[in-house]
Amino acid sequence: MWMVRAGKDAFLIDDFKQFNLVAIGWDLGDLKDKSSDEIYELFNEKYSNTRSAMQVIRFVYDIKVDDYVVTYDRENRVYQLGRITSDYYHSDKITKVDDANDNYYDIRDVEWLGDIPKDSLKKTTQRTLGAQTTVFNINENAKVDILNVFSNNEYINKIQTLTLSLQNPDCLTYENAVDFLSNVLINERNCHFHYDRRRPVYLFGKTLILFKYEDKLIAKCIFIDEFDNPETVNGITYKGYYVVDKDSIEIFNKPIGLNDIKRYVLDIRSLNKDQKIDIKYLDNINQMIKDYTADDSWDFKRNIIYFGAPGTGKSYNLNQDKDSLLKDHKDNYERVTFHPDYSYANFVGTYKPVPENNSITYKYVPGPFMRILKKAINNPSEPYLLIIEEINRANVAAVFGDVFQILDRENNESIYPIDATEDMKTYLNQDKIILPQNLFIWATMNSADQGVFPMDTAFKRRWDFKYFSIDNNENLIENTEVTLNNKEVNWNDLRKAINDELLSYKINEDKLIGPFFAFNEFMNKEIPTETFKDIFKNKIIMYLFEDAARSKRNELFSGAGKNITYSQVCDEFDKNGIEIFTDSIKEKFITDDDGE
Repeated sequence: MWMVRAGKDAFLIDDFKQFNLVAIGWDLGDLKDKSSDEIYELFNEKYSNTRSAMQVIRFVYDIKVDDYVVTYDRENRVYQLGRITSDYYHSDKITKVDDANDNYYDIRDVEWLGDIPKDSLKKTTQRTLGAQTTVFNINENAKVDILNVFSNNEYINKIQTLTLSLQNPDCLTYENAVDFLSNVLINERNCHFHYDRRRPVYLFGKTLILFKYEDKLIAKCIFIDEFDNPETVNGITYKGYYVVDKDSIEIFNKPIGLNDIKRYVLDIRSLNKDQKIDIKYLDNINQMIKDYTADDSWDFKRNIIYFGAPGTGKSYNLNQDKDSLLKDHKDNYERVTFHPDYSYANFVGTYKPVPENNSITYKYVPGPFMRILKKAINNPSEPYLLIIEEINRANVAAVFGDVFQILDRENNESIYPIDATEDMKTYLNQDKIILPQNLFIWATMNSADQGVFPMDTAFKRRWDFKYFSIDNNENLIENTEVTLNNKEVNWNDLRKAINDELLSYKINEDKLIGPFFAFNEFMNKEIPTETFKDIFKNKIIMYLFEDAARSKRNELFSGAGKNITYSQVCDEFDKNGIEIFTDSIKEKFITDDDGE
């Protein structure tokens, strides 16, 4: 879907409608046989710059027959929606000129479908369409909003009947049904259908398809609108995108793939009077998208930071949520880990030297943010996820840069778009950047880490925070045991005893030890003694000695001696186990000869 403005202040809107066309007026002559480079040269010769040359190239080369086109009628505050019906050509159909005395001879023919009141569109769509550029590609979310509003205004109450006369009942086979229905979806303009290879089907209105043999009705298919409005036929209520009645069950006895729309099938069930059937994904997507502007299509917050003490299961739970969100699109995610040297260029993208034909050239190389954003824009019916591990180990204000602004969402979509740079425009094929509803950004944060960067309040306000308490899911390790010095020690009890001691030193909760700080592979199992010792020395003692209890080493490890070093504590642990700790910890585990 493209915006093509009708000149300054829409002064050509009447010509656009009268002659069924759209036109641009940079007046560079006939461009039919000109390459992109030649158009750039012509632009530079006439205007001493090439800043707007890409718009002309898009009009000449990128816009295709059957693409949607939108233009604005400023006086009536409506957008005209149409379909492109011709390739580019040069003609003097329009005689008006603009202030610069430019002719509007670069033309595409259009079939105008109708108008859409500006105020009936979402605010985010209005902002997208309000871009000052003459020619630009309209993003998928705005496109869906426009088509939904248009279908509401134009077709919602229209019901049309199509009849397919069969030479014999046997010709209504699975294969024939696929061919026929696909043909209807793709070719029958009067059905008010639109088929787009990158997206699900838009159903404009209600259409009843009758299959007849010798004037006898043998099957019926009903296409109804995409807003799940109930439809009742012969006492049976249907709801969904594509339904059939009970007379068709014997014929359509298995899922019907609609040719290129192989993600969708007809779900046929035994019907009683009030049962409903609706179209579903072929790959068993859990929930049909009720309409393409729905805010609750995926039951997760869009911007989430998982935070808590180390070992509380932040990354584990994020991955569980990821698997739930993306269970039917398992590869729709990118994962990145922030660090102190991580930058905007790494995250969003920048020009980098790239080998090419035995030489080095510079090309725009997108970062993980731009890569996942492009995928989400191009596939709005699928969820996409960007995972940021250790988000506060980098300077987030510098890493996000102007992307920070689009984190502010309303109805799960960015409130304030940002202008794309020229390289971003080329990469994304749009002039404004927003976070679409189907793009999720989830991050983990451990405020106990050393060397973390602070986050300002404005940044935090744009996120939902999911806190993991110090004993979160401790039941998963409550039976994790180890034998030290011929005595059984429960890892969860030891962990909690250490945490209690740290709290007595007034050490913050985010420095405590979570259930999954170590020994995750031994959940509710016995840990081999030597394995326990190695992990405990290298993870637990190191963390306590160098970080959490740095100022209280002699108190916490009083059982290992005075003025001890890390190596001395480890040596003592190898010999005496948990007796290295202070008495308040040992008392909870050391038993006398009677086992008490």
